[in-house]
Amino acid sequence: MTRSSPEIVMIAGEASGDLYGASLADEIIKRLPVARLWGVGGRRMAEAGVEVHYDSSTWSAIGVAEGIKVVPRLLGVFRRLATELIANPPNLAVLIDFGFFNVRLGKRLKLLGFPILYYIPPGSWRKRGDYRSLEGVAHVFVSPYSWSAERMCEQGLDARFFGHPLLDIVHASHSRADFCAAIGLEPSNRLVALLPGSRMQEVMHNLPVLLESAVSLSAIHRDLRFVIPLAQTVDVGVIRREINRFGCEPIVRLAVSMTYDTLAHSSAAVVTSGTATLEAAILGVPMVIIYRGSKITEIEWWLLGRKIKFIGLPNIILDDAVCPELIQKDASPDRIVAEIDSLLSDAVRREQMNSRLAEVRSALGNPGAVGKTAELALELLRIRQE
Repeated sequence: MTRSSPEIVMIAGEASGDLYGASLADEIIKRLPVARLWGVGGRRMAEAGVEVHYDSSTWSAIGVAEGIKVVPRLLGVFRRLATELIANPPNLAVLIDFGFFNVRLGKRLKLLGFPILYYIPPGSWRKRGDYRSLEGVAHVFVSPYSWSAERMCEQGLDARFFGHPLLDIVHASHSRADFCAAIGLEPSNRLVALLPGSRMQEVMHNLPVLLESAVSLSAIHRDLRFVIPLAQTVDVGVIRREINRFGCEPIVRLAVSMTYDTLAHSSAAVVTSGTATLEAAILGVPMVIIYRGSKITEIEWWLLGRKIKFIGLPNIILDDAVCPELIQKDASPDRIVAEIDSLLSDAVRREQMNSRLAEVRSALGNPGAVGKTAELALELLRIRQE
């Protein structure tokens, strides 16, 4: 290993982590093309130039019960990866969210002496989080939220806040006319985005209620069309069969790898809880947040849900009911139709929600976080090599 060709290992275990890792890898490579990046991630990181040795796209799970199923596989990868890194230490490790895996790995690797940057520490969205368990995990933490960075510093950690990386990532790539032409719609159509989730099991729990809602809404608003943006990891054939089963072909279109265009050009959205709720907020789309899971997930929610004030990131960030949340049985077609109909018909309510979503965007800081994090990573490399 020479100073001119540093080795950086990047570890992300979820779809959102893969997104953040890909954008960071792109900025690092722009600044240091000779760097070798490898590690754990998914399709986006691979496309950005990371050598993905362990594909994390199949590790996703919802809830405690379903998470237990993937633990043996994760432990096997953990042992192999830790052994590999101990035998051949990189110049820098970048851990991205995925606390179950990365916190344990960081504590083991920090003893080896090379710098560790924790990007998107677990639970960063918590306003009053206790982050002392992260002591000994990394040398520097970069949080996407100002309040958690401040709290980490108060608790003795070296934490930075540069803004939320989604402000650099989330933007439409096509004009409305070009987007509508690409999915076979007229620009005059009003669009409603339907986001059933990023994991296939999420999609299968949430898609049926979304399609049933679309049928009812189209009877109220004849000009409405519905767009489902899909990641490449989702089985499009399964989605098409569900659309056919509900008889939605005339009113529903699929947009593969066009989530931001779909949201940007929609009048409203029904969004499954997750990172997509924050992406919709950044793009200023009035939304209803839903979540439906398996029977086991429903039991978990019944046992633990009373302790959870909000599940949607816009609501968590402002600590207020900015967007309606419909969870499990409450996420029924009747409730979804009523909420979306109100957002489409009530201009005052739309304006009020748009105003609150602007507050959410403001709370995320300024664009440029990804580039600043890349600069910090390279500074850690320079310190290591001196």
